[in-house]
Amino acid sequence: MSEMKFERYMHKLDSLPSFSPVITKVMALAIDESDAKEMSAIIEKDTSLSAKILRVVNSPFFGLSRNISTLSRAIAILGLKVVKNLVLSLSLLKAFSGKNKEGFDYNLFWEHSLAVAAGGRLISEKCGYRDPEEAFMAGLLHDIGVLIFANLEPRLYKEVLSEIEMKVAENKEYDTIEIENRIMNDNHAEVGAWLVQKWNLPEILELVIRYHHSVEYPSDMPAAVAKLIRCIYLANKMWNVFYLADKQAEIMKFRQLCYGLMGLKDDDVKEIITKVTEEAQEAAGVFLKIPMGETSYLETLERANVELGKMNLSYLFMTEMLQGSRGEQRKTEEEDL
Repeated sequence: MSEMKFERYMHKLDSLPSFSPVITKVMALAIDESDAKEMSAIIEKDTSLSAKILRVVNSPFFGLSRNISTLSRAIAILGLKVVKNLVLSLSLLKAFSGKNKEGFDYNLFWEHSLAVAAGGRLISEKCGYRDPEEAFMAGLLHDIGVLIFANLEPRLYKEVLSEIEMKVAENKEYDTIEIENRIMNDNHAEVGAWLVQKWNLPEILELVIRYHHSVEYPSDMPAAVAKLIRCIYLANKMWNVFYLADKQAEIMKFRQLCYGLMGLKDDDVKEIITKVTEEAQEAAGVFLKIPMGETSYLETLERANVELGKMNLSYLFMTEMLQGSRGEQRKTEEEDL
């Protein structure tokens, strides 16, 4: 990736919250697949981070049958990658929280990111991806470029968000990447890919972040990377089920995408949306410390799940297909006349 393209951000990077030496070492150890004792010894140097990890590990989010009292035990049970995910998640949440001077809502940003992370993990499990925890991390970081814009170009990015809000209010289609390119002369997918490269995170995360708004990736993309891109693309699209007003229409769009891209069946789609609703609510309570039912976001998740429970996806999909084929038939008959 060209450094020149992002030169205007380079001198501003120092103003972003940086990772502590402990976090940097943990990330490196997880990539190198070091042992649990070594990672535990590093994390224990940061008492605040240690306490947070144990609190999250013993929360309903993980659903462990017994209390975990030591970091080494938590790492042994959950694995190095899961703990790495926790370290990065908790660090980013601490660094970017509240609201900035232009009113950017970090909580809403992280609610979305956690929902996509949970969705990415669930979809990856359904389609047989090799590492669901990698999918969780890709989902958590997929919009990290938005944080660059919100922190380094807050006034300009407020114009982007205002246009998107207007489109949503008017129930009009919009393309986030197109709006960003027009207003910012950059887009959050490219900027996010550049940032994780700067952080020396695995290349697969860089590629997923770059292509998560489209499945039009290079034809020579490794099969595993292409599958992860599709998982995060779907998880990101699923947010429309929760965010947009016409939930039934969005559920059907998501169902069609799941079948077309991954061959997932109706039962898979229902299970994914239901579980994402549950996991996103738990994650918001654990990571963001939002009590259940106290935000419109959580209520929106529940409404989407209720709507899903009323729907027979197979019947609706077949009806839609039948109506479409009849329309094409009438069009052909009219042309023949």
